[in-house]
Amino acid sequence: MRIPRSTYRLQLDASFTLGAARRVLPYLHSLGISDVYLSPVLRARSGSAHGYDVVDPTKVDGARGGLPALRALSRAARMLDMGVVLDLVPNHMVASHENRWWVDVLRRGRDSAFARFFDIDWSDGRIVLPVLGEPLSNVLAARELEVVRDGARTWLAYHGRRFPIRGRIPRNEREFERAMERQHYRLVPWREGGNYRRFFDINDLVAVRVEDRAVFEATHRLVASLCRDGTITGLRIDHIDGLADPETYLRRLKRATKGVYTVVEKVLAPDERLPSTWATEGTTGYDFAARATDALIDPKGFERLRRIAAEFTGAEDRWAELTYNAKRQILDELFAGDVALLARAAEPLVPAAARAGLADAIESVTACMDVYRTYLKPDDRRAARRAVAEAKARAGSSVALRALGRLLGSSDRAALRWVTRWQQLSGAVMAKGVEDTAFYRSHVLVARNEVGGDPGAPVSDGKLPRARPRGSLNATSTHDTKRSEDVRARLAVLSEIPDEWEGALKRWRGSSEGIAWPNPGEELLFYQTAVGAWPLDERDVAGFPDRVEQAMIKSAREAKLDTSWLEPDAAHEEALARAVRDTFALEPLRADIEAFVERVAHDGAMKSLEMLQRKVRAPGVPDFYQGTELWSFRLVDPDNRGPVDFEERARILVELDERAERDPSGLRRELEERWRDGRLKLLIMAVALRGLVASDRGRSGHVDRSS
Repeated sequence: MRIPRSTYRLQLDASFTLGAARRVLPYLHSLGISDVYLSPVLRARSGSAHGYDVVDPTKVDGARGGLPALRALSRAARMLDMGVVLDLVPNHMVASHENRWWVDVLRRGRDSAFARFFDIDWSDGRIVLPVLGEPLSNVLAARELEVVRDGARTWLAYHGRRFPIRGRIPRNEREFERAMERQHYRLVPWREGGNYRRFFDINDLVAVRVEDRAVFEATHRLVASLCRDGTITGLRIDHIDGLADPETYLRRLKRATKGVYTVVEKVLAPDERLPSTWATEGTTGYDFAARATDALIDPKGFERLRRIAAEFTGAEDRWAELTYNAKRQILDELFAGDVALLARAAEPLVPAAARAGLADAIESVTACMDVYRTYLKPDDRRAARRAVAEAKARAGSSVALRALGRLLGSSDRAALRWVTRWQQLSGAVMAKGVEDTAFYRSHVLVARNEVGGDPGAPVSDGKLPRARPRGSLNATSTHDTKRSEDVRARLAVLSEIPDEWEGALKRWRGSSEGIAWPNPGEELLFYQTAVGAWPLDERDVAGFPDRVEQAMIKSAREAKLDTSWLEPDAAHEEALARAVRDTFALEPLRADIEAFVERVAHDGAMKSLEMLQRKVRAPGVPDFYQGTELWSFRLVDPDNRGPVDFEERARILVELDERAERDPSGLRRELEERWRDGRLKLLIMAVALRGLVASDRGRSGHVDRSS
């Protein structure tokens, strides 16, 4: 097996294709990178910016270059002794007319050869599609549902969505109503929820039953063949916790791919370990990123920041309550249909007296989980028991809670099937409740608000557990991080100067008379965002206010307090955007914020370099996100998925190498003096990675680590 020495993540789309990635390889090789790490390449929805919305896993996406371009990239990589790691999405596909398997199921129902491919509850007899803005009768009355023809095919169309239609073509409202009764699907308002498992709360992404061997083989045939013939040398498995049986899946995957290097996107709680029985070399590195950030933070200073935040916002940050309430909220708002399906499925497995309160018991226990999901192992049973005990402590014991506790501990086959379904929900609830809600409500030090971190816990010492797999990625920035490594490193400086930070906050609040922030939490978040992400490159300053405004609006929607994605509050969002714009426009206040940035920028940069060194030296595979070899003060996506000027970086690296040969001491002095341009970071990264190359060659005579 070829284990990468280091990886470099590239985000592919129609503007940066596999061909463009191939052209970047010589630069990455010169930098010391051993493996290029690609975002998903299988055929995605038209116009997809990220590739996680797969419509056909049997083809490489033509918009990203297609299979010939992938093979050409792989050949070019092999000539440089480099590997190709691919991000694979096994959990879900797009539920749209571009997905031929899904269309066949809508057309033929349970008789479709692909009905077994998707995780559908067929007890309703039909597929329930939550796609309408209003009840069907209103949609028909408004003539929003129409018939369209595409060649030989006829579709029902609704605001860009298409559905196959069987039987006579309707011509009026009454005929439409009759026609809808003949279909194998039922269109309902999006708030009602469907009867198929989704990726988190996204109705357009339907879960795939890869636990079925035939489904696994059909969805993995192309990727497995690309691994066996050496085109792909490693895999990153997206959202492993969404699968019914991750352990069996990984075992099958290893056999199908002839054992290529595989890491899983698995979020571990601070004291949790990756299951030792999984056929994987490790995780994608959220655990490393959280610990590497904590290593930069002064523990005592952080506790002082906690008190400062409470005084500034007027509310103490009680993380345990905050996360519990956030999870209960998203269970009610986003997963009510999933809970109802689980409760109905559990009714035959519990006493009749427990059934009335079963849905609430499921919500309560799920909200009390302190890990993403369990796997029916002894340690997992303890996690479930902890959740049941906490639920009882919060609401008192009940017949339903006691019955649910017994169900979660049962070894009966029917009970185990039910528990598997619950496990798939618990991970989604943790992700949406903590990552996408609670992290946006807590503003003590937002550098800690990243996947795998625990902002409510004392700052850790940053040490990695001895049991951590050595093939795990050491990530510090990813396509999912809410703030890049350089932003987090700069914010960590605040823990060393809490009194100065408190003084600055009081000064800025006093200087902002006439600027109406909707709430103090958003005001505190803005100041941290501005200080942490303020660009060092003057070319990036002009667009900075717009980037911050967009990030603040997204943060407010994710927090789900005054506005949300489901119910955007235009008045709140406009007030928030206006406060951001007014603050940047108020010159004395802007100048004071910029002066504070100058106070912390150098120390933040040095902390980022410290994180870089830790990443390369620690056991594991150092992983680099595109563009971060220079200073990159990026915020939450889509801000962190912007284009990267690789030509500039390649030119800088060549110049640094030439200068290092002619005048190494002079170059060092220059880079230390002109640290703001980021060349210092790039050089340190190159030196560290090239050191790994030399080390590997010295040990084995080649640049690949293998087992």
